[in-house]
Amino acid sequence: AQYGHVSFWKDVFRRFFSSKATILCLLVLVAIFLGCIIVPMAKPDAISGINAGAINAKPGSEYWMGGDRYGHDVFIKAWSGGRLSFLVGFTAAFLQAVIGVFVGCVAGYCGGKVDMVLMRIVDVLISIPYLIVVLAIQVVVGRGVGTIILALVVTGWLNMARLTRGQILQLKNEDYIMAAQSLGVKPFVIMVRHLLPNILSVVLVSITLAIPQAMFSEAFLSFIGLGTSD
Repeated sequence: AQYGHVSFWKDVFRRFFSSKATILCLLVLVAIFLGCIIVPMAKPDAISGINAGAINAKPGSEYWMGGDRYGHDVFIKAWSGGRLSFLVGFTAAFLQAVIGVFVGCVAGYCGGKVDMVLMRIVDVLISIPYLIVVLAIQVVVGRGVGTIILALVVTGWLNMARLTRGQILQLKNEDYIMAAQSLGVKPFVIMVRHLLPNILSVVLVSITLAIPQAMFSEAFLSFIGLGTSD
């Protein structure tokens, strides 16, 4: 029998949707994401201003999770906070991956002085305590969602760069890479078309771990008073 050529991404999606557990987890994630968008729209005034009649209200039919000290509906407030968590988590993880993969690919493929300089920069930055970076950025830029994302990206791409560099070092001496080099293929093309697809699985796993880590970091910063608001 003759089998047609299966592209890389087609094979990825086929493997992804062949797992029932993966599809179930995806549906749960989509449901939570849609809930964060839709639920706060049902009662937009429930988390604004001060509602004297609902201050510290007990859970009931009207306020499913009760009210806080300002009379805000805790149930609506939780879903509204999910919007910020998704925004910070996905944006920070994506930017961390882009910067980290780029730096790691360049360092691993070029080697020599380029690798030494880039990795020493990574070593210096990774030695700086996370909270000091956050405080420094807030002093210069000010507080806000953008500041939190910037702080997470500045401190988060370092591990991704190290991981990517290690994978590139293992692959750059493979026969198909040497064949592409002998044919005069440009380094950028080799990294994008040959190296990156072969480390994509590792990068995706790292991104899935970076998303909740960014969410927890944002929650921690808010808890200690360094979040988006007082």
